[in-house]
Amino acid sequence: MDPMDEVAEFDANMISQEALRFMHDAWRRNGRAGDADRMLNELGLVRDDGYTLAGALLLSRRPDLISQGAYVKMGVFDSEGNLVSQDSVAVPLVMLPSRAISKLYEKHMEGRFVYGDGFMGTRYDFPPEVVSEAVLNAVMHRDYSSGYPVEVRVHPDRVVVLNDGTLPEGWDTGSLMDPEHRSKSPNIRLMEVFKALGIAEGWGRGVNAMVDGCVDAGVLGPFFRVSDGVSVEFRLPVKAYESEFGDDLEQPDIHTENRALEETLLDYIEAGELRTGPELSAALGINRRRFTRMINRLTSGGVIVREGNRRKGRWIVVNRDCLDDRSS
Repeated sequence: MDPMDEVAEFDANMISQEALRFMHDAWRRNGRAGDADRMLNELGLVRDDGYTLAGALLLSRRPDLISQGAYVKMGVFDSEGNLVSQDSVAVPLVMLPSRAISKLYEKHMEGRFVYGDGFMGTRYDFPPEVVSEAVLNAVMHRDYSSGYPVEVRVHPDRVVVLNDGTLPEGWDTGSLMDPEHRSKSPNIRLMEVFKALGIAEGWGRGVNAMVDGCVDAGVLGPFFRVSDGVSVEFRLPVKAYESEFGDDLEQPDIHTENRALEETLLDYIEAGELRTGPELSAALGINRRRFTRMINRLTSGGVIVREGNRRKGRWIVVNRDCLDDRSS
């Protein structure tokens, strides 16, 4: 029997009505019918003698009082490893992944307003959807008997998500990278609830989504490690990190490096084999933010133009000579 199906010592007055509405709204958006009571029964979160442990954790205003460590802790560190800021999120478990990511990116991750490909928006070195998937996996699969929270550690060149737990028997980190690996969890009930609500897919695709997101953003990872728990790490490419944070490091001539990268980019565009931003930035070995800056410089300098829309269009080289007339 899944320990999450055991009846919890839990006062139903601690149920968060906001969390219940959040769950019911997600339930209906995912094509399910019935009121909240029917939902709780079908999800296996209540029994005749009370709420199960899964139900209590998912809906309690203070899940950390039911299982110590049932929250997300985050810390921001500088390049020397010194703690700069810290925070935590302790809300009903059904809302924890989304609330943790919202607080992380609103308060602790530096975003940059960019214009490119005909659209405006905020870009981050580490894409929210990738880190969000890692936090969701940690919340679903962690060991709730450990007493320690999920941790998100943000460094200038990397983000690490850690949780107490182990891999399924017979697995190693290579098993996680297998595109066809099954979705296994010590907390089957929690995983099934997140799947039923449309928050998780439930087909072992979480790692694949992280891989795809890293490729699109020009980020390295995910890198998994099993040692006193399970961690997943995302890293900036060395060149991208040094260009942003390496003022005290021995640096190449930035003008020369930019010019060489731009010449290479124009070669790729003229060859026509790589058409999308993720393909081109990955080929250049730079992150999406730096790639967007480069595209903007080349566009504003009259070197390239965009033909067609964002999804199906392409860039065209119109005047290489403008490279010599444009400051990098």
